[in-house]
Amino acid sequence: DIQYLKKCGADAFLIGSSIMKSDNIVEQVRKLVNSY
Repeated sequence: DIQYLKKCGADAFLIGSSIMKSDNIVEQVRKLVNSY
């Protein structure tokens, strides 16, 4: 989804509650950052 939104011109994204509720927030953010 992030890759698609970047192609459409988006340059900021809201982080969802699933990341904030995760037991390992750092790992979830790494996955998000490395996905695009």
